[in-house]
Amino acid sequence: MSSSSPSEYKPPKRKRADRKNFARAEKLLTEGDLTQAFSLFSALAMKGDAEAEWQVGKSYLSGKAVPYSLGDALYWVRLSAEQGFPPACLTFAYLYLEGFPPSLLEHKQQHFSHLSEESSPNYEKARFWGQKAAEAGEHNAQAFLGSLLLREKNHKKNDAQEAHSEAVGWLERSIEGGSALGNLEHGRQLLSEGGYLETAEVSLAKKPITEKFRQGVAYLETALEKGVASAALLLGWMRLFGPEAFQDLKKGVVLLERAAQEGFSQAHYHLGIFYTHNHADFPQDFLKAESYLKQALKGEVALAGYALGRLYEVELPQENQDKAIAMRFYHEAALLKHLPSIHRLSEMFVVGIPEKKIKPDLRKSAFWLSRASALGSLQAQGEFGNLLLGGVSVPEAEGEAWRTALAEEAAKGGEESAYNLALAYLDGIGGKKDPTLARHYFGQVSDAFPEAAYQYAKMLFEGQGGERDLQKARIFFEKAAQAGQVEGTLALAQMLLVVPEIKDHPRALRLYHQAAEAGSIDAMFSLGAMYGGGHEVPMDRFKARYWFLEGAERGNPLAQYMAGRYYLRGLGGERDLEKASLWLKKALQNGVQEAQELFQAVERERAILSAKNT
Repeated sequence: MSSSSPSEYKPPKRKRADRKNFARAEKLLTEGDLTQAFSLFSALAMKGDAEAEWQVGKSYLSGKAVPYSLGDALYWVRLSAEQGFPPACLTFAYLYLEGFPPSLLEHKQQHFSHLSEESSPNYEKARFWGQKAAEAGEHNAQAFLGSLLLREKNHKKNDAQEAHSEAVGWLERSIEGGSALGNLEHGRQLLSEGGYLETAEVSLAKKPITEKFRQGVAYLETALEKGVASAALLLGWMRLFGPEAFQDLKKGVVLLERAAQEGFSQAHYHLGIFYTHNHADFPQDFLKAESYLKQALKGEVALAGYALGRLYEVELPQENQDKAIAMRFYHEAALLKHLPSIHRLSEMFVVGIPEKKIKPDLRKSAFWLSRASALGSLQAQGEFGNLLLGGVSVPEAEGEAWRTALAEEAAKGGEESAYNLALAYLDGIGGKKDPTLARHYFGQVSDAFPEAAYQYAKMLFEGQGGERDLQKARIFFEKAAQAGQVEGTLALAQMLLVVPEIKDHPRALRLYHQAAEAGSIDAMFSLGAMYGGGHEVPMDRFKARYWFLEGAERGNPLAQYMAGRYYLRGLGGERDLEKASLWLKKALQNGVQEAQELFQAVERERAILSAKNT
């Protein structure tokens, strides 16, 4: 079916029999005989009656008179909307706002090719059809359009003032026309602009009551009087958790219970949270809390799953706590893409639940971290990488999905994600190694992370992932050293010792001191070597011995070897065969084969001296 713009609506010129059938269908509808009403509307819809087409489309959406079918609903609603019937235009706008697979517009019959398609909201189409209905005087459409424009203002973040003015204008027109929905949306808009809907409940209680708050509440109360149940949800929440001067727990509970009876899962959630705490006239009641939260979870309120998990893990009396049940609820919330639940579930799989004989399962932990990573959690991206570094094997698809999530965040300017991606390509985490991409991403975040500057410089120095560039390598080793990054400091010092064009032994000595003060045992050995002679700094065997000992005591094998040599030969202090033997033996045990000959010589001399003394 080709797309077309709606024409100005002209009511159908029905024949006498059709008028009678339409009137009878409407009567049957009000009497609750939906099947017979659908049959009559269908016959009229087949003749191109726009109002009947809309009724048929609504029947397929409700799934009461006939089985639910989004494809058929779209077909009939669209036919009606394209004839300009305002209620159909509004219904079509709502469908676009909710999102549906585009291929469903091309076929009347339901099919399966749409199952793999995206179903993202289409704000542009929703606005187009909503505006058609609004301009035709459909008051609920005016409320819809006003609400949508406010949403677009936040979504697009451009022409904000103009969009706001237009939105408020439509809301006011809808209210003048008696739209309950207009009162609801205008009330919500005023509370949102006053910061009453985006504030955490703890802080909300401390907010003052402003004129904007009073106006917003008044509009919501009017909507409630007109039968809009979602107004009860908002007002009930405000009565329980809003500004202290407005709080009224009894009214709040009544309002939320009304909203809950109307099927609002968020009302169940708020009541569940309310009963987990003690209140005046409303004592803590974990049974009620659990019941309400379970109802909310059935309605796919992910926060309810997390709250139930917390309830069974830490909030119930200790004898009633059960981490296995908590894990089950975290799992349900995780399936609804609730990040805190995914993180907690992953943590629980790392340690297991010994008292319930649930063993640690790092692969399951990695599975959930990969899901959180795909949802944009930087924490999960890092933790997933750590598991892979620790040797946890995951399916190739999970590793690639993790890398993709990192790349998407890096493209948005996420420096931590870019750094983790560089490490992944360098070490082959989550997929194959790619030195070229590793070098690219290290360079991208070299200003943000000293470790990245060091790795980038190292790859430039070694010609890894691209051409060797000593001049550029020095610049980034300098950057790392200036930030106190020890490996970068050591690498820069080494360059100043061995690269003829930039040779500067005195500065290399200062850099080794800087690294040694930061605890580098390699720097301690290098200081000993520089003070020991053969470099363009004054020789000082006393200092050389001091630094070799500092490095030796902290476990540097070469420093242990040199300490043994210095004690054997009496360099920088007294000769001491016992200490020479001690350090040479340690060096040998730590893999320094050159120590073998000296150690044997020391032991022979010690044996001779021992024989003389007996």
